[in-house]
Order: sequence, then structure tokens, then C-alpha cells
Amino acid sequence: GIQMLSVSASFSSVSVSHPARSTSTVTSPKEVKLLAVAEPSRTPSDDITKAFDNLRGERYAVVLAGFSGLGYEHPAAVRQKITELLNEAIKNHKEGVALVIGGTTDGIGMGYAVAKDDPHFSDVKLIGLVSEVVKEQCPHSLAKECGDNIIFVPDPDNTWEVLNQEGTHSYTAYAAEKHGEFNILGGGAVAQKEVECAKNQGVSPMLFQFAPDPEQLQKKLEQGKTRETLMPLDAFF
Repeated sequence: GIQMLSVSASFSSVSVSHPARSTSTVTSPKEVKLLAVAEPSRTPSDDITKAFDNLRGERYAVVLAGFSGLGYEHPAAVRQKITELLNEAIKNHKEGVALVIGGTTDGIGMGYAVAKDDPHFSDVKLIGLVSEVVKEQCPHSLAKECGDNIIFVPDPDNTWEVLNQEGTHSYTAYAAEKHGEFNILGGGAVAQKEVECAKNQGVSPMLFQFAPDPEQLQKKLEQGKTRETLMPLDAFF
């Protein structure tokens, strides 16, 4: 009988320690810094870069990219990471901080609510950079938290990307070019494109490994998409 007890006790201790382990991996995702190219090509000045410069002023830009429609498996862990990044920026930049995301509330756009809901971040200026297609096709998804601080980027080919007219430079990466940082919290094809642009534009992006919402992922897989195309950044980890 004693043996039975010890066996069941050891089982229960295993099951108890397991959730604790999994939550600790959730709160600190793997991260990797990718280095910019040695001779970058900076973004040429145009109406969009000027509009951004005007909104940002002297502030240090915390720029975020990640999943949008696919959402996140662990949104709380994403919020935690965004909170850490903002805290760090505020501590180091007395000139003020701007939070720059893709102008919608989907996925990584939760960062706007993180900043808005925390009085500690009340001085952070919220800015959005988004394809004008969003304004036409799903205006309801625009982040109200940004107010008028959303810059709509011309997108004649309906790419949903925010590239300049030549398609050579990303305005998201531009936001981190002069005085800022670029954090990529998981993401799909658009985020992958941002990584390439950032490196070419002289920005060394910080990648954090986050998984999308399993249900949304499953839907896309059933439509015939592959894991590699939906979660391309996993290749860096």
C-alpha cells in the first residue's frame, strides 16, 4: 500500500510542476537580434516620411510588428512583452516615447490598448502606419486609441503593406531608422518582408518567438496554406 501512495504522489507532483514550467516559457519568449547590413539604404524622404517625422517629433519610437488577423496563442504574454519594451524605453528616453504599430486593433495592435490602459504610459504618443486599403475595406478595425495619428499609405496594388512607391523601403522600418527600435513579435509574410526591409534600411530588428492563435492557424492550414508561409519567422529560432 505504501508503494501505491508514493507512486500517486510522484504523479501529482509531476502534474503540478508542469503548468508552472509552461507558464515560464510563455512569459519569456525566445528572442534573436538580426543585424542590419553594413551599407544600408536609408528611406528617401517623401510625404509619408515627413508626416511621420511631424507626428513623432523628438520622441524615441518603439515600433512593433507581428501577427494581425491570425492573432496570438498567448495574448497575455504578448501584452507582458509590450509592457516591458515600453517600460524600458520610458526609462531610457526622457525626450518621450512614441508607440508605432500598424494602425489596427488586430493581433499586435493590442499594443495600443496596453499603452492606453496603463496610466504609467499616459505620455506615450500612439501612432499608426497602415495601408489605405484598410480605411476602405475594414475601417472598423482601425485603432480608435490613435485618434488622428494614423498615416494612411498609398497602396494601389492592394498589398496591405506599407512600402514606398518604389516598393524598396518599408515605412514601418523607417519609423525605427532615425531614433527608435523595431520589435517583431511573431508574424507572417508581411512581418517577414519587414525584417528584410529593416536590415536593408540599417535597422537591426529584434525578433521574439510567439505563436498565432491555434484555431485561426488551423483554419488557414485547412485552406491549404502551409506553416512555413504562415509562420515564416520561426525559421530564425
